[in-house]
Amino acid sequence: MPLTLADRLLRLLSEQSESLASAWDVPRTASLPGLSERLGVVRSALHTHLKYLQESGLILTRQAHVIGGGSRKRTVVHPTSEGRRRASSFSEQTIESHGEIIGSAPDRIDLVGRDSMVSKIFERLISGDTLVLTGLAGIGKTSLLREVAHSAITEGHKVRWAQLDMDSDVRGIAHDLFGLNAPENKEAIVGMLGAEDIVIIDGIHELHPRHEHAVLDLIFLITERGRTSIACRAPVPDTLRDFPIIKVEGLAPENAAKMLSDDMDPEEALSLAEALGGHPLALALLDSNSEAPVATTAVHDFVQQNVLVSLTNQSHDVLDRVILEPVLLHGNEVEDEDGFVDLDERALLRWRSQLFGVETLIATVRITDLPSEERVKIHGELAMQWAERSGGRARRIEMHHRIRSNQDNLADLLLPVLDEISIAIPSAGIILVEDALEASGGDERLRFEAARLSIERAEYNEAAAHLEILSKNPMSDILRSRLLRVQGDTSSADTLETVAIEQMDEESRIRFTLSSIVRRIDDWIPGGKYREDANFLLDAVDKFDSSLNPEHPLTAGARIANEMSRFRLYLDLNEVDSAQSVLDRLAIASGRRDPIVRRMRLRLDAHCAQPDDVPMIVARIEAEPDNIERCRLMHSMLDRMPDPPPGLLAGFERSSLLQIPDLTPLGRRLLASRWRLIARTDSSRRIPALREAVHHLQRAECPRAASELIERVHRLI
Repeated sequence: MPLTLADRLLRLLSEQSESLASAWDVPRTASLPGLSERLGVVRSALHTHLKYLQESGLILTRQAHVIGGGSRKRTVVHPTSEGRRRASSFSEQTIESHGEIIGSAPDRIDLVGRDSMVSKIFERLISGDTLVLTGLAGIGKTSLLREVAHSAITEGHKVRWAQLDMDSDVRGIAHDLFGLNAPENKEAIVGMLGAEDIVIIDGIHELHPRHEHAVLDLIFLITERGRTSIACRAPVPDTLRDFPIIKVEGLAPENAAKMLSDDMDPEEALSLAEALGGHPLALALLDSNSEAPVATTAVHDFVQQNVLVSLTNQSHDVLDRVILEPVLLHGNEVEDEDGFVDLDERALLRWRSQLFGVETLIATVRITDLPSEERVKIHGELAMQWAERSGGRARRIEMHHRIRSNQDNLADLLLPVLDEISIAIPSAGIILVEDALEASGGDERLRFEAARLSIERAEYNEAAAHLEILSKNPMSDILRSRLLRVQGDTSSADTLETVAIEQMDEESRIRFTLSSIVRRIDDWIPGGKYREDANFLLDAVDKFDSSLNPEHPLTAGARIANEMSRFRLYLDLNEVDSAQSVLDRLAIASGRRDPIVRRMRLRLDAHCAQPDDVPMIVARIEAEPDNIERCRLMHSMLDRMPDPPPGLLAGFERSSLLQIPDLTPLGRRLLASRWRLIARTDSSRRIPALREAVHHLQRAECPRAASELIERVHRLI
C-alpha cells in the first residue's frame, strides 16, 4: 500500500540528524518551502498533515535559521522520538544504489505522474541513444532527468551531470563531469568517459554566446558515444534538432491534482489542473495567492494575473533585482531580507544547494514587462551594491551590472580587476571583456585583452578575429607571434617576437626576453632534447646577460633568473658539476637559506637521487609549501627514473591532486607535464592524458614538445 502524504512527510523529516532539533542553523529541507519542494506538492497541501502530525506528537515546530535563507528565523519542522519510531515502521522498500552520480545534480523530489516517461528515457539511454528533452520553463525537465539518474545509479550505472549557466564553458563542464582535476581538451574529456557512463547536460539555453560554440562542439563529441541526455527550454535550438526530441508536457489532470491540497474539492482540483495544463510550477504557485486564480489555458497569463499582481512593492523590487543577477545568489547577498523571504515562502525561487534564483517561468514572464530604462537603472543600483563587497565573485557580478548600466569607462573599471575575476571564475573574464568591448564600441585596450585571453584559452579563431582589427604595436605583435607559434609557424613567430622586443622599452625588453628564454627551455620532452639545442640556449642566456644595463633596477633579478635558466639547462644535459657551480655562486650571493637556493639544492638532490634516496627526497619535496614548486620537483624526479619505485609514484599521485592555476605559462607547462606523466603511469588513460598534455603545451607555446606528443598519440591510436 502506497504511503500517504503524512507518512511521506514524516519519513522525509526522519532523515534529519537528531542533533538538528536543537541546532542554530538547519538545512532548507526542514523548512516549510523546502518540504513542499522535496515532496512535490503545494504548500497548502501540507497544512492539514502537519497539524495532524503535531497533534499526534510525531513532529514539533520551532523557529530557527535556515541555511542559505537569510538571517531571519523561520518556521522549521523536526520529528519527535515517537515520530522517528513511526517512520521506521513504514514498509516501503528501500532500494540499494550501486552506482554513483558525479557533478552538480539537484536533490531529488517526489515526482508525480512521470513513471512511464522516466522508464522510457532510462531504457533509451542505456541502449545507447542520445535524447533532447525540451519543454516550457518549469515543466519539470530537470526533476525528470534527476529521477532518470536515480534509476540509473540504482542499477549500478555511473551518471555524470553537468549543470550549465551563464558562466559555463568547456572547462567548467569538465569539472562537473570529472571533478576539479579534470581535463580541458574536448577529445581528452570524451576519452575519459567510461563506455557505460550516462551523461546528463542540463540548461543548455543558459549558455553565454561567447562560450556556446565551444560547448556545443564538446556536446556533439560526447553524443557520438551515445548515452547522453540534453535538457533545454523550448524551442529547441537548430543545432540540436537532428537528435531525437522528447517534449515534456504538463501532467495529466488526475496526476496534477495530486499536487494540490487534500482539503480541496476533487472536482475543483481537477478543474484547476486542467486550466493550467498540468504545469507543475504553475500548480505550485497556487499556494502563493490569497484568492483563487482565474482559470486560463495560458500559463504566462496566469503568472501575470494571479502571481505577480499579488506581490507587495517590496517583494517586486527584490524580484526585479534577482532576475537581473547573472548568477545564483546566497541568501545573505540580498539586501532586502523581508522581500527575499516573502518570495521564498511564495515558491517563486528556485534553489540549487544553498544558492537561489527566481524560478525561470517567473523570470521569463516578469522580464518581458520590465522596461529597458528600468533595467538600466536597476543594473546601476546593483553595481553600486556589489562594489561594496570584496572578492572575485563580487567583482564579476559588479562588472556585469556596470556593463549593462551603460557606463562609459568600462576598460578603466574592468581591466584592473580582470585577474581577480579570472582566478575566482576562469570562464567569466572573457565573457566580461567581450561584453564590455561590444558596449564600448571597440575600445583597443579591451580588444587586446580579448585577443590575449582567447589565445590563452586556446580559442584561436576568436583571437585571430580580434588581432585582425587590433592596431600594430610591439605588444600586439607579441600576441600575433604567440598565435603564429600555437598555429605551428615557429619561424615567423620567433622573427616577429624578436622585432617586437627590440622596439620595447628596457623594462619590457627584460621581461619578455626572460619569458622567451624560459619558454624555449620548456619546449622539449625529457629524454629527447639534443645537446646542440641546450647549448644554443646557453649562448642565448649569456648574450642576454651581457646586454643588461648594470644600472637598471631589474638587472639584478634578471641575472638571478638567468642563473636559474643555466642551472636548468645543465641539469637537462646531466652536467651536474656545472649545475652545482651555478648553485654555489647563488648561495654565495644570496645566502644558503635563500628560498631560491634551497629549492635549487632540492632539485639537484632529486636529480641525483638513487632508488634508496627516494623516501627521503619525496618527504622533502612534500614539505615544500609552494604547490607549484612541489609539483615541479616531483615531475622532475619522476622524469629521471625510468623505473620509479612505489614511493615516488605515490608521491606523484598525491601531487596530482594539488591545484595548479593556469593563468601563467608556467602553470600551463606544469599541467602539461602532469598529464604527460599521468599517461606514463596510468595506461587506462594514456591517450586522453597525452591529448590533454598536448593541449596545455600548445597553450604554453611549446610547439616542439606538443608535436612530439602528438606523434606518440598517433602511434597509440
